[in-house]
Amino acid sequence: MKLISLLLFLALSWGGFSQFYKPTSISLKSRGGYLIAHRAIMSHLIQNNNYGFELEFSKQRKEQESWKDLRMPVSGLSILFQDFGYRSVLGQTIGVFQHYSQPLVASPKYGFLDLRFGSGVAYISKKYDPLNNPKNNAIGSHINAVIDVQLAYKKHLGPIHLGMGIGITHFSNAALLQPNLGLNTPYLDFTIGYNFDEREVPLKESIAPEVKKEKLNSTFAFTGIGSSRQNLAGQNLPKSYPVIALQGYYSFALGNKWKWDVGTDLIYNESNRYFFPDEGFTSAETIQWGLFTGSTVRLHKTEIFINVGYYLLNKINHSGNVYNRIGYRYLFNKYLYGLVGIKAHFGKADYIEFGIGVRFLDR
Repeated sequence: MKLISLLLFLALSWGGFSQFYKPTSISLKSRGGYLIAHRAIMSHLIQNNNYGFELEFSKQRKEQESWKDLRMPVSGLSILFQDFGYRSVLGQTIGVFQHYSQPLVASPKYGFLDLRFGSGVAYISKKYDPLNNPKNNAIGSHINAVIDVQLAYKKHLGPIHLGMGIGITHFSNAALLQPNLGLNTPYLDFTIGYNFDEREVPLKESIAPEVKKEKLNSTFAFTGIGSSRQNLAGQNLPKSYPVIALQGYYSFALGNKWKWDVGTDLIYNESNRYFFPDEGFTSAETIQWGLFTGSTVRLHKTEIFINVGYYLLNKINHSGNVYNRIGYRYLFNKYLYGLVGIKAHFGKADYIEFGIGVRFLDR
């Protein structure tokens, strides 16, 4: 199950990577930061500052009029190396992630200020081991998801660009394997790069009026979700339990970029059955049913969504009835999509969602 999940995650990530084709710029970033102990039991993991390097390949999106309506954003692929500052326990990581940068300020004279979102996979060299590495209570697997958010400034000087950014990177496996407290590393970076093509700024008159007025379709959609989850270390012998879910929702179109989702989740999470090892729950009692709502932003073939939900059926209530999720869908065509998301309870990961869905357009 873990191998299938990883392959699906990589396939969806490659779908995003394939959107930028030949890069229009390449950048080398040197970053320095520190580890956040977001749980008191992680304080011993903070030793030295962490450092890293990032090689970023980017392409400005200007092939279609819809990209001009988004002020010609930038998408791309990055390769990341990072040391966590406690090499004997946390080790080092190398990862690859796709990213999307939305321009906040776009000026050839004053520079470009972008808000960048990235997601991908990373290999961390050190993980928890009860005998050889018991101090690492944050990471339970070598393969982890990586999520990066950055505010970045770049100034173009002919074919060369210089810049700096501030951001945060998160590593975790979303409870596929325990422990899974995750690693959060804020950072500051400095950038030098080369531009194969000059970055453009769309003129207001170049945006066709009909593009601005074009609305997305409201849609019905159904998603089949599969995953696996482990309970907290120490509760029972390490074992991965299956998660199977069916999700249905309706998206109300709110223009040419935004939608509002209202839907329902039906979940079978077998790990819940053994969360309290002294209780004798049945398989039927692990079923959860909830309602959710939230917003979706559409960026060409990608949808980024944020939901919050409430369980109406939740017999084994170990984390409360309120849940939330964040993730993205990649649209293979107008009917089929793939999904990767993290379902959580107020920042505590429940499991990572891998899904395939079908949409029905409301004409």
